[in-house]
Amino acid sequence: MTAYYTGRFLGSFLAGVIYSRMNTYLLFGISLVMFGFVLGGIPWCVYYELMIGAHAVLGIFGGILPVAIYSESVQIWGPTRRGRSYLMLHGAVSIIASVLAPIATGPFLTEKQDGISNSSLLSDTNNSVIGNVTIPFVSDGYITGSSILPPDQNSSRLYIAYSISAGLFLVVALPFFKLFRFSKSNKTAILKKEKNEFIGLFSIFLKRLQLFNIGVFSLFHNAFDFTFTGYLSTFCVKYLLWTNMSGAMLTSTAFFTRLVGSIFGIFLVRGFRSDTLLLLSTTAITIGFLGFTVSAHVYSDVGVWISVCVIGIPFGLIWPNFLSWINASLIPVRGEISSFINVTSFLGALLAPMIFGYVMEEISLLWFCYLCVGISTINIINAILIVCYSKSMKT
Repeated sequence: MTAYYTGRFLGSFLAGVIYSRMNTYLLFGISLVMFGFVLGGIPWCVYYELMIGAHAVLGIFGGILPVAIYSESVQIWGPTRRGRSYLMLHGAVSIIASVLAPIATGPFLTEKQDGISNSSLLSDTNNSVIGNVTIPFVSDGYITGSSILPPDQNSSRLYIAYSISAGLFLVVALPFFKLFRFSKSNKTAILKKEKNEFIGLFSIFLKRLQLFNIGVFSLFHNAFDFTFTGYLSTFCVKYLLWTNMSGAMLTSTAFFTRLVGSIFGIFLVRGFRSDTLLLLSTTAITIGFLGFTVSAHVYSDVGVWISVCVIGIPFGLIWPNFLSWINASLIPVRGEISSFINVTSFLGALLAPMIFGYVMEEISLLWFCYLCVGISTINIINAILIVCYSKSMKT
């Protein structure tokens, strides 16, 4: 996954360079096709080096897609209340995909192999996000030296899940090629470079300082977004001595509460400003992490469950409102700005698991809680700066 997130980081940077210079429909089509082909070939990468390379290439095309998705979504729906509701709906649908992806993959996993259970196999399921859509990544094979040997094909059907996912990507790409064929700009791949002009009358220094602030917010938000659910079950099993089933159920609850928050957000954005919801959400998440830390110290299972729910519901509100505020109050979210947001977010996703894993192993498992509290506190400060910036615009 380190190779994959490195690829997504590079892909996001690349997208910022080519997005405004290439037909958007063609960019979507090519990225989806290449992502589908590489995804379909992953089960057949029997050597470790080949698997790493495939995931890196997959990440590059996976990094291009969200840049285009964010730019087009915000441009189509705009900063209106109705448009913000559509962005929240988009977030809710992506979370549903996160919940369903592992379930859809389950029937194709190998339960036993020649009398050997999955505990002796490399059977590792991870969720990879494309835009906000989650695709299951599962490796299923024997580790031998520097290669991964596939299990007996009579028992392993994992390639079917990959093939289905790859086929869906190829099918989705077809309408974009059709749109490219009939678009007015199909005669050239070079489009007029978009101007990213700041909104408002502040000095350029303050505007750039606020742009730096949203980069920090994006980095830290995605740092615990990609890490919290990934380490949550491990923390509960190893530190709180829960069963694996209980840990998995808690992780599912975390995703479900995010979905609930996104659904509520569809209606909340019509009555509250984006900056207000950002501040309220980050504050609620920090309170939830404080409760989670206290519950872990006193080994309160009920407290852990309640805290995860408190964290999950406001978490589903943050990202769509974050994009809405940037587009309406700071600078239009087009290719370069969308690339900047994704580069910072995947930098957080790349670095955070390594940092979390190191301190949890070398110092204490409780540092999982401490780091989450620290990150959420930093984002409260970022959200306060966003609110102050918004209020100053009106004075």
